[in-house]
Amino acid sequence: CVEFAAELHDFLSQDIPRAFPLLPTEKVKITLFEATPTVLSMFDASLQDYTEEVFKRVGIDVRKRTAVTAVTAEEITVRLPPPPPPPSPPAAAAASPQAAPGSAPSQFEAVPYGLMVWVAGIGVRPLVCQLKGCLGGTAQSDPRGLAVDERLQVVGTGQTDTTGQTEG
Repeated sequence: CVEFAAELHDFLSQDIPRAFPLLPTEKVKITLFEATPTVLSMFDASLQDYTEEVFKRVGIDVRKRTAVTAVTAEEITVRLPPPPPPPSPPAAAAASPQAAPGSAPSQFEAVPYGLMVWVAGIGVRPLVCQLKGCLGGTAQSDPRGLAVDERLQVVGTGQTDTTGQTEG
């Protein structure tokens, strides 16, 4: 999703104006709905923050913790992130029970659109699951794929190199 949003922005801001200078590309808005708390969750927090800063600077709207729940020909329905709990005074917090996190009813928003590109369904390839099963133990506990060290060697093997993307 993140990579596509960046490429689409580059295409609209650099390539289209050269080929079609009269097209009003400044009217195009790119919104990235991310259901998880971060973009690029498989990478270091500094890269996540950098990506969000760049997207904000170039006008790509990143909406984290916002899951797409329905799509029609005219609009996308998203479940909004829950609001943060209101701060409570220290004495009152100890005396009164708090509602469980996530117990507030979900809020939804209908977002109109002209063109939607759906990038979803990333999952680990069956071969990677088999490899992880063979390695066992805690060395390969990350559910997103194979853990590798700084030399791209598969953790737990001591020598097996890997390269490429293992999501489907």
